Amino acid sequence: MTSESGALVRVVAVGGLITAMVTAVAVWRVLGPAGTPETGVSSLAAAARDVSTPPPAAPRPVAPAPEWIWSTATPQSGERVWFRRTLDFGNGVERVTLTITCDNSAEVFVGDERVGRTADWPKAVVIDLTAAVARAPSSPLIIAAENEGGPAGVVAIIDADLAGGGQHRIVTDATWIAATDPAFATSRSAVSVGTHGDEPWGMIAGLPAPPIDRQITTLPGFAVDLVYRVPGQQGSWVSLAVDDRGRLIASPQSGGLYRIDRLQSPTPRVLPLDTPVGSSQGLLCVEQDLYVMVNEDRGDGPGLYRGRDTNGDDQYDTWQRLRAIRGGGEHGPHAVTLGPDGMIYVVAGNHTPLPEPERFTAPPVWDEDTLLPRLWDARGHAVGIMAPGGWVCRTDRDGRTWEVVATGFRNPYDLAFNADGELFTYDADMEWDMGAPWYRPTRINHVVSGAEFGWRSGSAKWPSSYPDSLPAVVDIGPGSPTGVLFGTGAHFPGRYREALFALDWTFGTIYAVHLTPDGASYRGSFETFITGRPLPVADAVINPTDGAMYFVVGGRGTQSALFRVRSLAGSAPAGATTRDEEAARLRGLRRGFERLHRPAGSGDDVDALWRGLAHDDRFVRFAARVALEHQPLEGWIDRLEVTGGLGPPLEAVMAAARTGDGTHRDRLVGVLLGIDEDTLDRDRRLAWLRAWTLVFARTGAPPPRPRETLRRRLESVYPTSDPEVDRALCELLVFLDSPRVVARTLPLMENPDTEVAPPPDAALLARSASYGNVITQMIAAPPQRQAIHHALTLRHATSGWTPALRDRYFDWFEAMRHASGGLSFPGFLDGIRTEALANMPPSERDRLTARTPDTTPAPERPTPAGPPRLWTTREVVTLAGAGLTGRDWQRGRRMYQAARCAECHRFAGTGRGGVGPDLTAVATRFTVPDLVRALVEPSATISDQYQQTELLLADGTLLVGRIVNETADEITLLPSPFAPEHRVVVVKQDVRDRTPSQLSPMMPGLLNPLGPEELLDLLAYLLAEGDSRSSYFGDS
Repeated sequence: MTSESGALVRVVAVGGLITAMVTAVAVWRVLGPAGTPETGVSSLAAAARDVSTPPPAAPRPVAPAPEWIWSTATPQSGERVWFRRTLDFGNGVERVTLTITCDNSAEVFVGDERVGRTADWPKAVVIDLTAAVARAPSSPLIIAAENEGGPAGVVAIIDADLAGGGQHRIVTDATWIAATDPAFATSRSAVSVGTHGDEPWGMIAGLPAPPIDRQITTLPGFAVDLVYRVPGQQGSWVSLAVDDRGRLIASPQSGGLYRIDRLQSPTPRVLPLDTPVGSSQGLLCVEQDLYVMVNEDRGDGPGLYRGRDTNGDDQYDTWQRLRAIRGGGEHGPHAVTLGPDGMIYVVAGNHTPLPEPERFTAPPVWDEDTLLPRLWDARGHAVGIMAPGGWVCRTDRDGRTWEVVATGFRNPYDLAFNADGELFTYDADMEWDMGAPWYRPTRINHVVSGAEFGWRSGSAKWPSSYPDSLPAVVDIGPGSPTGVLFGTGAHFPGRYREALFALDWTFGTIYAVHLTPDGASYRGSFETFITGRPLPVADAVINPTDGAMYFVVGGRGTQSALFRVRSLAGSAPAGATTRDEEAARLRGLRRGFERLHRPAGSGDDVDALWRGLAHDDRFVRFAARVALEHQPLEGWIDRLEVTGGLGPPLEAVMAAARTGDGTHRDRLVGVLLGIDEDTLDRDRRLAWLRAWTLVFARTGAPPPRPRETLRRRLESVYPTSDPEVDRALCELLVFLDSPRVVARTLPLMENPDTEVAPPPDAALLARSASYGNVITQMIAAPPQRQAIHHALTLRHATSGWTPALRDRYFDWFEAMRHASGGLSFPGFLDGIRTEALANMPPSERDRLTARTPDTTPAPERPTPAGPPRLWTTREVVTLAGAGLTGRDWQRGRRMYQAARCAECHRFAGTGRGGVGPDLTAVATRFTVPDLVRALVEPSATISDQYQQTELLLADGTLLVGRIVNETADEITLLPSPFAPEHRVVVVKQDVRDRTPSQLSPMMPGLLNPLGPEELLDLLAYLLAEGDSRSSYFGDS
């Protein structure tokens, strides 16, 4: 069965067994179709043919999952219900067994013969029906069930070994007959109130684990097995490691560690480890040592820990925190990996301060390096967080000495080395920025020594063209990056052994990224390797003992499971490859300069570095500049001489600006003025403009005469036909107080963008409507990124305005009201307008304000019919198990408003959003029990992105809210999401303590006014992602 793309295939399942000690496994197999794959998959099909792999066998039949059944969806206390099912086994049976449990108790009959009973619902009993069926082969099976109160249900499996060979299985479902009297005088179809594994009962000991309907698809030639369904008491797993015996170590987002072995058994063994640490988003086994990156307050607090087995009993009996790391949560410290140099590499998100490193591959001279004031995120995310952003460090195995390797990330989760010994990661986007010119998609980064990737908070993010940063290997698109790994050691076809696998939590996707040497770095292409809905993939490893990939789904309290990926073709060769000798030479040249990423050096070093600064390869130039910044400035500043034409290397000017104290400003200005920009190609012209920005950002405005000279030179070429060059010119001209920049920029704002990025794949957008709907709306109503950049820049222009130009500028905001973007997009536009108004003359401010009224309508809030009740998670899950079909879309939409969801969340492209996550994609990430728990118990799991802060003041006052702005002296707090206009400004000196709040900004009890039918319609509306055509609804 093919997917939408035609190249991916649907998973089918085969049930497993369960023991009292371990929740059982079900084995799922994914088989490739026999048809021709789409473009991008043909290489895999060819590899499979090369090794003469026979066509895969037909998938085994899906083992049906037993359902909890009752006579109605609303059981009554003391109620008795009878169930009947005909037993038709054709030519007879050799053996028949019934596995059953009932909440609360039941007796079982074959015809009139009583054959057994069950009275302890958490444990299933097995009843042998063989003799009774032989005595009365045409008699039905009768179950007489009784409910003592609360939820009620019967769940059972009948397994028969047929006389002619083969097996037959019958499970409880809606095909059974139910009655409230033993004679079945008033019978009806049974009502399914949930599948085995659903809340409120969860997993029943003695019953097979139900298949997790992840709708997994994969490339032809690969198979996916469900190895282990993680029970709720073991948490939501987010990280994996392989120990020296081929066993897996797993950590939940919150909780202790587990060891998993017997991975090839139908019942793998999962045992808790007796450790003081856990809640880890990074695990690493090196020989007999276990490194754990603790992300929450376990052990002695967040940091890197090492556990050791000192007595050979296969337990980690001694633990040591090697380095404390401040920060935690989803933007805290993440993965730990072993480098080819024997060092331990650590990655952390942008909310994590550096761990007091002793060494730096690049001098710690980072700064924001933007020319004009930034616009902070309109929703308060990452406000006040400054460079260096997310980072990669390395340390020795004892954790004594730490060295910063790279900075400027947003929030990468994992690291991986390729066969060349080169390091890569998968960095996150900021989805709220969609539509803004500073939005950067998720991307694969080549993490070289001293790398800077230019993340800055709010609108200050650097374009990838900045030569003092490095570009992505490949942009992936929207998503939520988690694990990365190379296929090294996997029993995969050669193309996939060499691939980088990148996991995306939001879209439930594992990408195969194929890297090609490109100079001293690489370029990349990618394809979808595995996807599911929902499939929140969190981490993955290659197990050298069987050559399979193991990946885990989980995070934010979602249902976890462990899967295995196998190649049906085995380890097919990649085919003839030619070593790229030139690329290898350039990587060697780059690495030679990287060996100089340390303090001091000789004059010969500077000579070599100077040649490297003029190299054609960007990564070589970057490595040479970073090495030059380690050398004393006074030892090479005199080399910056104006010689006409191209002049000295621009990277040398940038290095001087970055490492100097401002005393050489006039020399740097003179050098840059001496360069004839007409002799520069596009990339070098952008570098020349960036060098001006760095000089001014670091040393201040130039003296009047060179200022006027530069202004006239830039005005003479502005605007150009190159949007990126125009953006840089506009910023510099506003900074230089050009009287002509406003009149020349407004036409650029009023014309449609000439740069239109191709939209992401439609199949990808369909997997996550929270992104997909936003992008679809952006395609229909393009956000005009170029114009937004110019509007952002002109908000600080002070010269060249006329009343007519001011009117045109503010009329543009009205025209942009219909453009679409991420959650912060409307707030960014409001922020630009507000700051622009503040910079206008007071005499004009009132008139211009009237031209740009705030026309955002307040959402209507209908009143539920009720009756109200204090809903619990268990009650709602039970209710949902019986009634999520034939629902009313219109009423679901009204209940979405009635429950005040639209006041804090975006959904299907509507709502204010920003206070809480976009709810459109809940069907992608959450099962029904996960969703219900998030709605009923909002404080159970709180994403860092939406967590509030508690400020304890010196006078004992406790303030709780979201920090929306922070300066060196003050903190601005938003106490209530329902009153965004009410903000509290706190003087930092008055703050005694600052801690993350454990209470969600979402109030509990928002579902309580809804009646049962209204609540079901709301759940259906959410799960259908607002689509009235969904199968959840009848005729709406």
